Amino acid sequence: MKYQTPGLAAALFCLLTTACGDPRGEALMPAPYEGPILVWNLSQFELLEIYTHSDGAFSNTGQNQFSEPLAVDATAVITWSEGSYLSVIREKTQGGLLQGLTTQSSPSFNSAYSVLIVFDDGFRALVNESEAEATQGFPGFPTEMTEYVPQNGPYPQ
Repeated sequence: MKYQTPGLAAALFCLLTTACGDPRGEALMPAPYEGPILVWNLSQFELLEIYTHSDGAFSNTGQNQFSEPLAVDATAVITWSEGSYLSVIREKTQGGLLQGLTTQSSPSFNSAYSVLIVFDDGFRALVNESEAEATQGFPGFPTEMTEYVPQNGPYPQ
């Protein structure tokens, strides 16, 4: 009886490495996600600009991902790269000074069915289709997202 435990552990280890890895015993991990995500403006203000960047501090350098301001309750598709932070710029008050908001951490988006909701003073990340569809008032995903095919490997949808 005392010799069955190591054999069981060895069999379990072999099963797990075969199920979770390639034949050489290396874990199979998908490449970081790079592709479209949906931005949904649920703030009281137009979003004037949005930037993705690699550090956690506010940044409005680089290319603005909006071609025009995003109206209240409207959506826009932007390009996402896993590990990025997002900064948006809007008016602080109607016709007033500008205010910038940045995500506190990098959202865990890993598919084209990801949504970043922008509120007046914060964000909410919906990381899969079921979370998005369960959110009241969700307008749905545009065709460019539902027909998106990743270029560098499969991602969970």
